[in-house]
Amino acid sequence: MRCLSESFLIIDWDEEYDILYLEWKYYPGSEQYQESLNLALNLARSKNVVYWIAHITQTRHAMPEDFTWISEVWFPELISTPIKKFAIILPENVFQEMVGIYLNRLNVSVLPFEIDFYL
Repeated sequence: MRCLSESFLIIDWDEEYDILYLEWKYYPGSEQYQESLNLALNLARSKNVVYWIAHITQTRHAMPEDFTWISEVWFPELISTPIKKFAIILPENVFQEMVGIYLNRLNVSVLPFEIDFYL
């Protein structure tokens, strides 16, 4: 089911497989980026989503303050959802850098779900 269709982002929810799928087309600016992630988070809560896929191969210019917001505000909220597996599909040219950023900024000793990164 299509939950959001914007020029910069598509959010789909697959009820049968319990997957929330986000496909970012481009970085829309900090305000819309954070609003969209909060919308997806609320969908995950309301639908009791178990699997989350973030396809960000076309998103290249997120701001450093967005990474701070994700790690300090958004991610702790994500942990409180029923998510069991979180997959991030990264652009090939920034794979190692992004994996390092995500993992180093998370201030969580044990995650309640798996995170996988893909090219």
